[in-house]
Amino acid sequence: MTANHVGIIDYGICNVGSVRNMLRRSGILATCISSPDDLERFDRIILPGVGHFRAGMTNLEKGGWIEPIRHVALTERKPVLGICLGMQLLAHHSEEGDCEGLGLLDMEVRHFDRTRLDAALPVPHMGWSEVDADKSHPLTQSEQAENQRFYFVHSLHVVPRSDAVQPLFWCNYGYPFVAGCARDNVMGVQFHPEKSHMFGVELLTNFARI
Repeated sequence: MTANHVGIIDYGICNVGSVRNMLRRSGILATCISSPDDLERFDRIILPGVGHFRAGMTNLEKGGWIEPIRHVALTERKPVLGICLGMQLLAHHSEEGDCEGLGLLDMEVRHFDRTRLDAALPVPHMGWSEVDADKSHPLTQSEQAENQRFYFVHSLHVVPRSDAVQPLFWCNYGYPFVAGCARDNVMGVQFHPEKSHMFGVELLTNFARI
């Protein structure tokens, strides 16, 4: 195993190539993983994803990923980063499909509350948005002079259920929601760093150095 070698889980519901290419452009060794048996080869793991929560969990189950992911996160305590749907899959439960998740972060996934949204705000939340960050965490540290901006595409967001989950990023779309969080070695971001130019490069580089 090469130091800081990042493995990107390919479970058939995401474009893993864009994440890999962003990492490689940053000089980070990254490889797409198509089998759970390969998780042992890497010292950092990324779980990307787009689409429906239940479909994501179904693909993870069919591919035999669920227990190996839990093992590397909880027993081996390797750094794990969930991106977009991948972040939501780290939760205990989602309203989307009324489905249980990986249970790695004590949080739920909920639809945007339309009663709190202006009628002019569409769902999904799509496009560039500024975030506020807790700069005390290694994942969120930034040398950019301007406020961090990331690209979002989502109709649901996470809601931490306990103080064990540390919010790292907040975004405001009609109301504030948690756009990134962590507990120890397990982290997640709602936005797409692989589509977020210099801000995404910085975040993925931070992850590779944790």
